[in-house]
Amino acid sequence: MRSHAAKREKYAAIRRDAGNGMSGRAIERKHHVGRRTIIKALASAGPPGRKKIHREPAALEGLHGHIDAMLQANPQITTAAIWERLADQHSITVAYPTLRTYVTSRRAGQRLPRQDNDQDLVPAPTARQGSKEKRHGQDQL
Repeated sequence: MRSHAAKREKYAAIRRDAGNGMSGRAIERKHHVGRRTIIKALASAGPPGRKKIHREPAALEGLHGHIDAMLQANPQITTAAIWERLADQHSITVAYPTLRTYVTSRRAGQRLPRQDNDQDLVPAPTARQGSKEKRHGQDQL
């Protein structure tokens, strides 16, 4: 099933056919479903919702404590500043969107304020990237 609406319609049709006295096997064949789906359709008015799988990003493994400490020490710290500190102090590079997602979720859970432009910030190039760009710019002169 692709849409939730189509699944609701199929569940209603299963209930309707069962109410009309159709056997379980006949319902299975007619609607191309298994007995568990028929049991679920008869037990509830609508199909169950999708389960949300909650996973912590593996890229931040072991960094949660450091990031949380930075947020507690300075609630106004930007995601870009946290990203830079992780790179400078811990020599760890993390994908910026992964870090931003974690920081946003922590702020929402702790009700920490954030700077208004935190989402718009892009991490500054590292010293290595900056020197490479400078050399490239000098080659053009």
